[in-house]
Amino acid sequence: MSTSLPRKPACRRVAMIDIPEPGEGGAHGFRHEEGHEAVLPLAAALARQGHAVDIYRVRTSAAQASCEDVQAGVRIHRVALPGPWPLDHHGRLSQTVMAFADAIKRAALQVWPCDVVHAWGALAGLAGLRLTAGRVLPLVWSPGAGVCQGALAGIASVLARRADAVLCRSEAQRERLVQRFGALQGRTRVVSHGCDTTQFRPRARGALRLSLGLPPDGLLVLWGQGASDVWATSGREAPPAYLPFLRALHKLPAHTVTLGDPARSHGAPLSAVGVHCLPEGWRGLRGAALRSAVCAAADVTVMPAAHWDPDHLCPRESMACGTPVLVLPAVGDEELRSLVADGAAGRMLRHAHPDALRDALRDWPQHPRAAATLDMGCLLRARTFFTWAKAAEHTFAAYEAARRPAATRDDCRPLTLVRCLPRPLGAQPAGVNA
Repeated sequence: MSTSLPRKPACRRVAMIDIPEPGEGGAHGFRHEEGHEAVLPLAAALARQGHAVDIYRVRTSAAQASCEDVQAGVRIHRVALPGPWPLDHHGRLSQTVMAFADAIKRAALQVWPCDVVHAWGALAGLAGLRLTAGRVLPLVWSPGAGVCQGALAGIASVLARRADAVLCRSEAQRERLVQRFGALQGRTRVVSHGCDTTQFRPRARGALRLSLGLPPDGLLVLWGQGASDVWATSGREAPPAYLPFLRALHKLPAHTVTLGDPARSHGAPLSAVGVHCLPEGWRGLRGAALRSAVCAAADVTVMPAAHWDPDHLCPRESMACGTPVLVLPAVGDEELRSLVADGAAGRMLRHAHPDALRDALRDWPQHPRAAATLDMGCLLRARTFFTWAKAAEHTFAAYEAARRPAATRDDCRPLTLVRCLPRPLGAQPAGVNA
């Protein structure tokens, strides 16, 4: 009697096109030259599961290597673009994208054929659509935040009709896209951000506070909203909605820190309410390294749900460091509620009021056993549900769904066979036999 072993998932070669959304400043009009933050860690997680990933990006300078091996199974190809992406006329944009897609094809001669083309953003999605033209290749599209604005709205509508699968960052984004583009119904999947738990791990908080120049004693609170978001909205001076909460924290025997550059804020300095701002490059730390150190050094992370962005990684990173999250509730905060899980990896206040926040944090250090339980719950939840390996599994499932034929892939209503009743005599068309 033979026992069948479980089948391993088939190895796929994925072509990921990673083009940042256009913005002001920077080379070629891009806001971030290195592309979207989720591309590289997701590709690394797919490679660890046995898949080969080729990432295609715009080459912004001659000093950049045209091809770079990041790790086993992940390679970055940088394709030169003669000029910036023109957004003033769709014809010029189409010609530029076609030229870029042809350049990708020439660079991809050694790695074709691939199984799935995954594109981030509207411009990348259009380039991926050009790549899959004439080939039986599924196109998976991950729309960015600004794909429905300005000149990119027309490109987004084309991708909504032609993409084989669409990956969203949250249920709210999925609902917005389906509401705007009815053709996406049945083809959207939610794949949230992962967290690198090997980097965001608990450390000795006392030593971290000393290395970061923070007070070694007392309750340390990490305010999850960025410094610029506290004071300004859309680049204009605005009344700080969370100033009463920051003042309530200032009245506690606690120290409050946040990430961001206070020089770019449009209001009064954060130091006026006792908030210590850590800009990029603080004590030589940048990016994920700085976020990891601050999350691990804090005792609790306060996250305002009203202005929470699903792309904001603070809750996941805080949980991966064993730091619980205290959420200020708001209307439509189901996404953040499911992320934190009240009582498992943090607390959800019943009312978003400064007094409620102050009462919740006043007794926080007096219950070390409860705090230790929350810390362990955060670690277990982050390492179970929010790793990049889990995100790669969900992404690979979307790839497999996109590879299925369209008749079985789309969630259409089932066909119903209707029996045709015989027509009455005299109603037959001329020339038709009875």
